[in-house]
Amino acid sequence: MAKSALWRITSVDTRGQDLVLSRLRLLASSTRVDSGAVLTCTAAPVSGALADLLDDSAASCRFAAADVSAPGFQIVFTLPAEQDVNGVELGLVSVPVSPVALALEFLADGIYTVRSDFRGVET
Repeated sequence: MAKSALWRITSVDTRGQDLVLSRLRLLASSTRVDSGAVLTCTAAPVSGALADLLDDSAASCRFAAADVSAPGFQIVFTLPAEQDVNGVELGLVSVPVSPVALALEFLADGIYTVRSDFRGVET
């Protein structure tokens, strides 16, 4: 069991395309656990807003391919309380701009550890 209040998405592979999402959620056994989360990113979106990923709007958020492929790119969830997360829900806009791989990491004792690697994320 990996409980943490800090979770991040890293190692995103979009095969050189922009990353475009309409939703990004953390799950525990298919239940959404990111309510009240603050979302931050190491790169500013080229369009849309990070907040659009946590709400139920149809708005999308686009990150430039150069930013996504840069070392250290990460989207960080700061949760109001520790949660055990075992899944990620992505709102994909289209196959050409969807990730094919990503990692979900949690912070424990000052060290980020990979919880899950997702491969073949394409729709």
